[in-house]
Amino acid sequence: MKRIAVYPGSFDPLTIGHLEIIKKAAKLFDELHVVIGIKNTKIDKSMFTLEQRLEMLQLVTKDIPNVILNTHEGLIVDYASKINAIALIRGIRNSRDFDYEITQYHFNHELNKNVETIILLPNAESLYISSSAVKELMYFNADYSKYVPKEIYEYIKNK
Repeated sequence: MKRIAVYPGSFDPLTIGHLEIIKKAAKLFDELHVVIGIKNTKIDKSMFTLEQRLEMLQLVTKDIPNVILNTHEGLIVDYASKINAIALIRGIRNSRDFDYEITQYHFNHELNKNVETIILLPNAESLYISSSAVKELMYFNADYSKYVPKEIYEYIKNK
């Protein structure tokens, strides 16, 4: 039986911290679904389109054979159930992330007790990096190159 996990996120934009979590999780599972969540709000405040975020993920995961990219609208635990995943992967950087993830864990666990939440930490060098901070640097034309994977820096710069 395949050990399948799901790593959901907005990946807007993808950071080196996200890529670290993808690489770590891909080593632990036979199949890792990296899933861009589609917001169920009328106005999506994403900087990059869904297609652009998928393209960025394709560029950085092309050499990781057990990664499957997808999108999903709705509860991520439903997606995990549909593909028979045994785990949801979450990356946390600080206590604020932990507080949010513990709440999500309880809801997800109530909805499907067969799907565990596994928390992974990024490396110390990228512990403070967030998509929001990268977007702010981009907005003010500051150098963000060391916070995004090198495979997508030019892609982002040209968008």
